[in-house]
Amino acid sequence: MSDTPATIETAPASEATEEKLRATIARLLAEGHLTETEAARMQRDLSATLKNSAYILRHLGVHWAMAAIFAVDFVPLLGTISRVVWVAGNRVVETCCGRWDRASVHSLPVLGIAAIPWVGYFAYLIPLRARSPDAAFLYANHFTYSRSNCALPTYLERRPKWIGWMVRKVVVAPGGQAEVAGSSSLVPEQGFVTQDAIHSDAK
Repeated sequence: MSDTPATIETAPASEATEEKLRATIARLLAEGHLTETEAARMQRDLSATLKNSAYILRHLGVHWAMAAIFAVDFVPLLGTISRVVWVAGNRVVETCCGRWDRASVHSLPVLGIAAIPWVGYFAYLIPLRARSPDAAFLYANHFTYSRSNCALPTYLERRPKWIGWMVRKVVVAPGGQAEVAGSSSLVPEQGFVTQDAIHSDAK
């Protein structure tokens, strides 16, 4: 899936630490993918979103680790099966433990996207976007910078159209409007943390 290898000088490393995410915001601004207002909002709210979306981000990180292990889904079933088992297994565990908020993270839309080769690595951006469109946009671009040394729009231009179409159903630019799972939603402009973000994710 990689095009041009990322370097320390030109792209954030694959680990999504706060420092590297801030570097991603700065790069998105420099390349014209964010306005100064959007970038300032993301920088301001980043610490809070890392704390309040910690549970979702852990699972997103696992899927992205799978992306490194299975590379380009050269044998698509390996990565796909791993993602599906991860989502379904965690949904069963959290449901059995009565942790309904956490079980809802591993939803049927997430399971469905996880089952699609290549696109499936973006699956956990669905619950992240429901909580914070800014965060979903930032993490998607951080992933593509790390994998291919380019922002999400360029990354999708290099992929088959069906991949771009499906990823755009999951990720939305800040302040824009998009659809996920067949329903439209206007992106809030208050930044990373929405009212629904205050859960027990950080436990």
